[in-house]
Amino acid sequence: MKHTFLLTQGRWHASGVFTDENGTTNPAEAEVTITHFDDLWVNEGTMEVSGGSPSVFKNRYEIVPLVKGALTTTWKSTSPVIGVLYGIFSIVGDSILSAYCSDDGSYSGMEFLRQVSPDAYENRGILLHEGLRVSSWELDLTRRD
Repeated sequence: MKHTFLLTQGRWHASGVFTDENGTTNPAEAEVTITHFDDLWVNEGTMEVSGGSPSVFKNRYEIVPLVKGALTTTWKSTSPVIGVLYGIFSIVGDSILSAYCSDDGSYSGMEFLRQVSPDAYENRGILLHEGLRVSSWELDLTRRD
């Protein structure tokens, strides 16, 4: 299967659950747009968590485009709460794996996107602060265009 998330432009909708540092799980919905420029790929998304303490998380990844034949690339994101994050995306079979850490090393995390079909992915991830779990998420993505 050829990967369609990140590697092609498009809009995606995600739904699932978000779990906070206390283990409280709430429904989550997200919208993600992938845009390709000649020298930069951009992954912009917004996730809304409903339930006890509704929250909205916005993120913008700036991704170095994969060169033909490459399986790994780097990305950078800036969060108003965490600061600058640096990470990698690596293609491993039916999955896209990502690992990242903050500029000062206090935040880190990982996530994966497993392709179910050309128009669907499963996404699982975790954010850590100084080795302790801050949050995790379980989302199912569906291509919108």
